[in-house]
Amino acid sequence: MMAFTTKYIREDSTSNKPSPTTYSFRQVAEIMDLGVGRNKLMNLLREAGILDHYGMPYEKYVDAGYFSFREKLSYKYSFLAASVVGKKGLDFIKRKVEDYLNNYK
Repeated sequence: MMAFTTKYIREDSTSNKPSPTTYSFRQVAEIMDLGVGRNKLMNLLREAGILDHYGMPYEKYVDAGYFSFREKLSYKYSFLAASVVGKKGLDFIKRKVEDYLNNYK
């Protein structure tokens, strides 16, 4: 599987602020109230093969509309990217985390 490419960063972000329909991983952990925080949530998604070791979703999950990217200009010409979860991704993540917790606890 390939991780995200820079074309997604450029196409998906129109401003430095997330739209009201995207959520950070911290917000997702709070909204779902599954008893896991941001770090544990991200570790579970890594173990499930959804996130790479940098915490970025693989391309097929971005293409499916579960995740998008937010970018911020850093210094003069470099960009920082952060993955965010869309509304469609909330249901997907909830199913994956519940399956993981039920099968591996």
